Amino acid sequence: MLSSKANWKMNTIQDDIEQWMEDSNDLSPVLKELLRQRRITTAAEASKFLSPEIEDLQSPAGLASINNAAERVHTAIANQEKILIFGDYDADGVTSTTVLLKALIELGADCDYYIPNRFTEGYGPNEEAFTQAYNNGVHVIITVDTGIAAVHEADLAKQMGMDLIITDHHEVHSQLPDAFAIIHPKCSPNYPFKELAGVGVAFKFAQTLLGYFPKQLLAFVAIGTIADLVPLVNENRVLAYYGLRALTSTTNHGIIALKRECHIEGNVTEEDIGFSIGPRINAVGRLQNADLAVRLLMTEDQDEADNIARIVQQLNQERQQIVKDIVQEAEQMLETREKKDVIMVAKEGWNEGVLGIVASKLVQKFDRPAIVLSIKSDGSQVKGSARSIPAFDLFQNCMEIKEYFTTFGGHSQAAGMTFPMENFTSIQHALHTRINEQLNEADFKPVIEVNKTIVVPEINEKLIHEINKLAPFGISNPKPVFQLKDVPSQVRQIGSMKNHLKLQFKKDDGIVEGIGFGMGELYPYISPHTPITVVGELGINEWNGNKKAQIIMRDMRIEDWQLFDHRGKRNVDLPLSVKNRKLGICYNADQLPPW
Repeated sequence: MLSSKANWKMNTIQDDIEQWMEDSNDLSPVLKELLRQRRITTAAEASKFLSPEIEDLQSPAGLASINNAAERVHTAIANQEKILIFGDYDADGVTSTTVLLKALIELGADCDYYIPNRFTEGYGPNEEAFTQAYNNGVHVIITVDTGIAAVHEADLAKQMGMDLIITDHHEVHSQLPDAFAIIHPKCSPNYPFKELAGVGVAFKFAQTLLGYFPKQLLAFVAIGTIADLVPLVNENRVLAYYGLRALTSTTNHGIIALKRECHIEGNVTEEDIGFSIGPRINAVGRLQNADLAVRLLMTEDQDEADNIARIVQQLNQERQQIVKDIVQEAEQMLETREKKDVIMVAKEGWNEGVLGIVASKLVQKFDRPAIVLSIKSDGSQVKGSARSIPAFDLFQNCMEIKEYFTTFGGHSQAAGMTFPMENFTSIQHALHTRINEQLNEADFKPVIEVNKTIVVPEINEKLIHEINKLAPFGISNPKPVFQLKDVPSQVRQIGSMKNHLKLQFKKDDGIVEGIGFGMGELYPYISPHTPITVVGELGINEWNGNKKAQIIMRDMRIEDWQLFDHRGKRNVDLPLSVKNRKLGICYNADQLPPW
């Protein structure tokens, strides 16, 4: 027997969801079930989801204040007033800045952009930057992907005589800034879709300013939307769908150079953005000022783009090494400390820009919420990031002890914070108490949502191509996960370090390969002729022109008793350790393992 590392949660269709009401012979039963899980039950709804249309997008006019804001910008352009775009340092902020900057330049505006430094200024508008803008003769400031919490800065801009236009998508606080205009889906009762990314809001404003649909900006919209992990449904699905097409055929010098550094060829996918393009753009703002990333996307010179892309690649490699070093230091700290159900580690000198990534890696390894902090040079304050597990609402639990924090913000699974170092133990104790009151042992295991059980003969290239019509995948539209149980005809370790696992399943005329990256350690736990249950995503493996259906395994379990035959072998280390249910039969008592 072998236990799974995660809890598997079968996705059952709720009773209030209708059966498929129309005869659609061009859709397989598997795809119909996946669509029903997304509350799609008619051929018309399926067509709209599987083949998005630009016409499905909402009119920007539904966003409150957008027309007044556009009128003010056009007045500023006509009067040659200086306009400043105030952005943010992540991929959403960088692409938002680029989208609006390109639109204003096309309109002939006297404009510039400003992105605060993560380390010296922190997130969002600040008094010093606004004062500098005023001294530089700026009359209009437009925020992108930020600003909805800038109450003080809005008052300051008003006192100085600058008009502040806020475009944002983050959570709305109880008090809104007193700005000239606020363009925000959640502040717009007549706008039906509330989950646009910052770049989506900036794109809507650019569309209003330009007076036409600027399809030339869709590539940037796709990057920011997918990288910011907003729900990929409704408008975001349409923008990402067409944005990925635009990225595939782009003539933007910066994106071309970035794709080359990422070794992206052919059709660009959401995975290319999530794992390659997005992290590289984010790396700039994590290590230095994000202006460089905007320059990359704005340059009209391919040589300059190539040079900047190489610098971005180097920064990303540096970021990866910094993360690796901090993770190793954190793990060493945890080896020598009393284990807690909420991990908290802190050290002076840790780079604040990567602590969220470090926290995520600690959560993945230990299946515990993790708070990773950098201690200020004087030792009095700490600043850092936190990530949680699905069963523990980090935001709510921290808000219950908010008196310990100097600043705190985020949501159930991620947060940022500062607090006095003297409160470290109190916070850890309080969270440790709360998590033990709320969770049991099973809650600490990661959760894998499984869409459907499938058998080997059902899996083929046609089905996989059909499932891929549900792409782009992301939040609220995850890539389907399937459960498969069968006896593998082959089991072997692969990779130079033997750290990956490869299975082959044969049934009737069907052949499916299973690949488990990082699962090579499970090889000794698999006995011959044993049914294995795996969960994973379906795909096609192409090698030397040959295509094979495969399941990319995320977890596995063995529900039956197993027999391991080690006759004729010496120094056998039997890998039988499932809930202490072990039986060893030996001819020589000296060969018994030390149980």
